[in-house]
Amino acid sequence: MQGVIISIYRDLLNLDFNALRKLRLVYRLGSFSDAADAIEVKQSTVSYTIDRLRTALNDPLIVRQGMSNVPTDRCRELMPIIDRILAEAEALEDDRNFDPSASKADVTIICATFGVKVVLSKVLKRLRAEAPGIRVNLLERFHGLADLLQEGRVDLALTVTEVEGSGIYTHSNLLRDFAVCAMDPQHPLSGRTLTKKDIGEANFVVSRLWTNWVQPFETVAADLGIEIYPAISVTNPAHIPELIKGTELIAVMPSSLRSFYGRQLSSARLPFDVPVSINMHWPAASNRSKLNVWLRNIVSEECARADALLER
Repeated sequence: MQGVIISIYRDLLNLDFNALRKLRLVYRLGSFSDAADAIEVKQSTVSYTIDRLRTALNDPLIVRQGMSNVPTDRCRELMPIIDRILAEAEALEDDRNFDPSASKADVTIICATFGVKVVLSKVLKRLRAEAPGIRVNLLERFHGLADLLQEGRVDLALTVTEVEGSGIYTHSNLLRDFAVCAMDPQHPLSGRTLTKKDIGEANFVVSRLWTNWVQPFETVAADLGIEIYPAISVTNPAHIPELIKGTELIAVMPSSLRSFYGRQLSSARLPFDVPVSINMHWPAASNRSKLNVWLRNIVSEECARADALLER
């Protein structure tokens, strides 16, 4: 296996960095024309480069399927290695030239509603002030996140879940919070410490970040023999406040997120502890990138500020 990996590296290092960058761009965008537009060259230039790579690597790399351009298995296998090679090259360049105020980089971030409201909104304000040329693509997709990180299609992810996989770096518990029940201010349970009976009889709005995902509080409740009744399930937790206002429905969310909504929502304490944290993940290929390090430091600073304000 090691011999195969060495052979792959040897083949890739015989190619120029610009060719590898073009392949990575087509891989990420799924379009030859979009890749050409992104780097302001003719589509024929990108196509010619990919053809050279196909010959050098003895694989079609990107193939047409219906209306889409799809990477081959070989291309998917190569991409993490290409990311590492380019990251090392770009890190060396960054060491000499990185200046946030002059950077024109594109950054893709995946973040849960909790993270966006409590931390990332402040991070993005700092980016606009300190690095106005950086363009951010903010996503809320979590299914397949490990693959997106490993393939280098995401630069940073802030999650309330753990993400495991080779080629992924993680800083856990950047912000440590706890879950509370949120509800309309006129709800009869408002301001109380709920009992197990209250929980078992309540109608919940629950978030499902992906199919079959179970919230931590549901797992804790199940271990205590409490059955949760999800009256409404949503994929986007940002919809929950509007769904529970003026109703008997309740939802479980981090206390800092509940506080974000002020008097629009009231809260009640759960009869058991459910810790919630923000975890930061990034591709190993970007670990030494000056841009990524700078961005991670800002996220860590804002998480520390938010953590210090929490009422525990």
